[in-house]
Amino acid sequence: APLVHRSILFDDVDDYAVDSGDSIYSFGDGSDDSPFTISLWFKRSSVSAWGVLASKGNDMFGLEWKVEIGWQKTLSLTLNDVSANKAQTRYTDAVVPSDTNWHHVFVAYTGLGGGDAADGILLYIDGVLAASSTSKQAGYTAMSHISGAKLAVGARDHNVGSSIHFGGHIADLSIFNADLSASASDIYNLGEYKNLKNITPQPVSWWRMGSNTLGESPDFEIVDEMGRNN
Repeated sequence: APLVHRSILFDDVDDYAVDSGDSIYSFGDGSDDSPFTISLWFKRSSVSAWGVLASKGNDMFGLEWKVEIGWQKTLSLTLNDVSANKAQTRYTDAVVPSDTNWHHVFVAYTGLGGGDAADGILLYIDGVLAASSTSKQAGYTAMSHISGAKLAVGARDHNVGSSIHFGGHIADLSIFNADLSASASDIYNLGEYKNLKNITPQPVSWWRMGSNTLGESPDFEIVDEMGRNN
């Protein structure tokens, strides 16, 4: 994936970035969920582009969660209870903006858990809470840390199974282990750069993407601004 200014361009064919299967990116213990927030910027290569923006897990080990623009061009966050094979999803009622401009995605989860877990999900686009609906599968209890399930950006980790690659740029991806919905507009910052180290609580991880990398394409390392260097 070539570097483009402060972002990384994913080609919707085989580009993706992968991190460790660290439990810090897992937000459930099989009995209870815990809150988390994901913030990123994206710019589609074409108005028809869609795919996974960030996820943890794959078809081999199991999915924990995923943020994606689906084939219907709506934004969603899906939580998966791998032991029950049941999921909870909230998706926007309207499609994401039909252009190739930069847009901010902010998804927050309260950690509600249980059969109404999707009620605890909030979806924001460009700092505005989006009207949304839920899909709830009965039998969902909680997510859990799945050994071997990796964090992936621009697709699902594709050791095996469907990858659902995204076509476009991704920048400033951050993951928080708290519900930061009250800070959605602050993090969006009217589209201007925000030093996320000044947010309380700070991100667990924050990747500037194209702004801070080591090595050369296609196998470069994206530096974690929080010092984890995963």
